[in-house]
This record gives sequence, C-alpha cells and structure tokens, in this order.
Amino acid sequence: SILRSAIAMMALGKDGGTDNKRYMELSVRQIERTCELFSSLQDLLAAKTASFDSEPIDIACLLSQTIEECSQTLQERGVGLTMDLSESTDTVYGDPQRTRRAIAGAIEVAAAVSSTGDVIKIDTSASEDVLEISVESTCRLDNGLKSSERLHLSLTRANILSQRGQYQFTEEPFRISL
Repeated sequence: SILRSAIAMMALGKDGGTDNKRYMELSVRQIERTCELFSSLQDLLAAKTASFDSEPIDIACLLSQTIEECSQTLQERGVGLTMDLSESTDTVYGDPQRTRRAIAGAIEVAAAVSSTGDVIKIDTSASEDVLEISVESTCRLDNGLKSSERLHLSLTRANILSQRGQYQFTEEPFRISL
C-alpha cells in the first residue's frame, strides 16, 4: 500500500520537484523490501519441499565465507562480530547451501536487532556426532522482532531442520543455536 500511494503521488505531480524525488526514493526502498520478501518466501518453499544432498562441509571455511558476505551489513550498522571456532570443527555432513543460508540468516537477524556498538558472537562447539553453531548478540530486544526478522528466523529454522538438524532461538538473551 505504501508503494501504491507513492507511485500514485508521483503520477499526480506535475513538476519533478522534491516531492517526486522523495516518493521515488520511498518506492525504491519498498520495491527492494518486496523483492527480499519474495526471495525469502521462495527460499522457504525450497527448504520445505526440495530434497537435500548430504556432503562434507568444511565448516570453518563456510563460516568465514558467510561472515565475509555479511560484513558490509555489519559495518553499515556499526555492529561488531567475534568468532570462536572449536578446535574439533573440521568437517560436517550436510547441504552446504542450506547451511550457509541458515548461518547468514541468523547473522542477518542478529544484525537487524542490534544497535551501533553491539557485538555479535559466533561460537562453535563439537561433541561426539554433533556440531553446534551459536549466534549471540549483546542487544536488548525492547520492542520484540519485526515480521521480516521472524521470516528470516523461519527460513533459518527450515534450512536447518530440512537437513535433520536442530534449531533453538531465545530472545533474551538473543541467541540462535544451529
């Protein structure tokens, strides 16, 4: 509805003044938001319906690549990141794309709820047949999660559960465990 209104206001405008520019910027933001929403919904559907191929994953390498992909968003928000890899974090078996999407989704939600100066902490711990990746933030959720953040959490959950993994989320303190 915001996008419809902005485009309608641009259509009514006779000059290319500041109002049209403002409505154009608003439209661009809303179109981006809509594209992200549809992309998330497509990924969620794929995670729920498509089968997965289990293969060896170098989790340290996957984490490093995923963090590199998320680094610009973190820098823009002024959010720090620390990572502590377990020494026994060699190879795990799973779907590399789904695992990467789950980790990226967890980091993205943590970044979205964090404020400038907050720190996101990524830890791994391994026991017999289980590797746990946790994403924690020093943020305080005063107003809870927005619907877009909950969608990203659902996508993260679906990507992990579709591989017979486990998922846990707590709001206070903010922690996602994969």
